Parts: sequence; C-alpha cells; structure tokens
Amino acid sequence: MSRLTESVSDNVDRMMKALEKAEAIVCPKCGYVYDDCEDKMNLVTFWGEDGPKEEGCPSCGHEFMVEEHVSRTYTVTEKGGES
Repeated sequence: MSRLTESVSDNVDRMMKALEKAEAIVCPKCGYVYDDCEDKMNLVTFWGEDGPKEEGCPSCGHEFMVEEHVSRTYTVTEKGGES
C-alpha cells in the first residue's frame, strides 16, 4: 500500500470514528455506550421534538439527560423504465 493510500485510509478511519462518537449515547459517569436498539428504544422519536429526556444508565444507574437531534435527506429517482 502506498503512503498516499495509507494516509487516505487513516483519514477515513478517523472520520468514521468521529462520526460514530458524535452519534453515540455515552454515560457521562461510567462511559457505557448505548449501542443496540434496546438501549435506545425509549430515547428515539420520529422528529426529535420531545426535548431532553431523563435516562438512567443500565450499567451504573447514573441519571443524565439525553437530547435527540434528527435530520433527514431524500433521494429522488425516476420510476423504472419511464422517461
């Protein structure tokens, strides 16, 4: 692998880790990471308009607030075979 390819690969890895961290819910006391649907089930809303919610960490019991932010993007394509 060339040095340039390694550099690009390293940058992509760093960006992916930063994105994962930005999207993660992490207990501020023990660092428990909410990484499955059951952990997040009571925190996810359709539009993110319910405001901050109280949450108790399933690992250590620490209570903290979680605020959800929602954004959506759409892709439009032509219906198959029609011009």
